[in-house]
Amino acid sequence: MSDSPLFQPFTGWGTGSMPQMPFKLPDATAGAAWPMTFARTYWVDLPMALATHWQRFVAGQVQEQGRLFAELSKVENPGVAFSKEMAFLQQSTLAVGAEMMELAELCQEKLLNPAHADTPAEAPTLQQAA
Repeated sequence: MSDSPLFQPFTGWGTGSMPQMPFKLPDATAGAAWPMTFARTYWVDLPMALATHWQRFVAGQVQEQGRLFAELSKVENPGVAFSKEMAFLQQSTLAVGAEMMELAELCQEKLLNPAHADTPAEAPTLQQAA
């Protein structure tokens, strides 16, 4: 049955070897593990990378907002407090736009190179308490 011309495009599917594709996949995806490479990239690695990147950004913005609130609590002139808050919101809006571009680049990199060996993630630097 597998010798039939109908099944020729599917050679290799049941043997654990790479199926014949009309396009060339990277060598790192060859062998029986190639579906898991794509599944891990698209359903685990990419969402985790996006969530981690976004959480770092949001944590930084929340920290800056808290610092600004602490600074504004000492300001007596409401006009100065309002202008400082508006300046922060403007800066924050620009930062969100830049962050979205970084997330889009991360998605593009992961989606176009699914079998690319990941570089070790940079270790987060921890600040020591004084």
